Amino acid sequence: MLNCVWLMGDKKRSINVFEAERGFSLAELVVVTIIIGFLAAIAIPRFANAVSRHRADVTANRIIRDLELAQQRAKITSSSQTVRFNIMLNRYRLIDVVGVDSSRTAYVVTLSEQPYRAKIISFSLGGDTDIIFDGRGMPDSEGTITIEVGGKQKTIKVDPDTGRASLEELSVDGNQ
Repeated sequence: MLNCVWLMGDKKRSINVFEAERGFSLAELVVVTIIIGFLAAIAIPRFANAVSRHRADVTANRIIRDLELAQQRAKITSSSQTVRFNIMLNRYRLIDVVGVDSSRTAYVVTLSEQPYRAKIISFSLGGDTDIIFDGRGMPDSEGTITIEVGGKQKTIKVDPDTGRASLEELSVDGNQ
């Protein structure tokens, strides 16, 4: 048994150290647990919302960059370049372009896989599934592609006069 002795004025005091140490009461532990649970209930949906927003941004930017790549390849080669969208398989492909990681595979981006986890919910590409850039980089038609990740929607528009792809952000209720 460990005792501490100290002097207080003229008196000598002794106390058992183990008896002096005190833990938390059950009520204090319950209050702290409730506070932590309350904070987690606020933070988790906000975090999930931020992740969905980030994935939607990354997905939309990837599509825009790939449309720009197709347009630039069309200008450089002076030949048409096609980007084909497949809503059922949730992917798109740059026709006659090989993938960046292998010289033998096609350039295909599957949006339902990591890191995107997105879904193509609609597209309008002049009545078909393709955007075709001619040898001058001009698209065959106006186009829009709308993707969704966790309730966050992004719409990519292709300008029919310039071929430039740009982003228009929409929430699920249609508000910008």
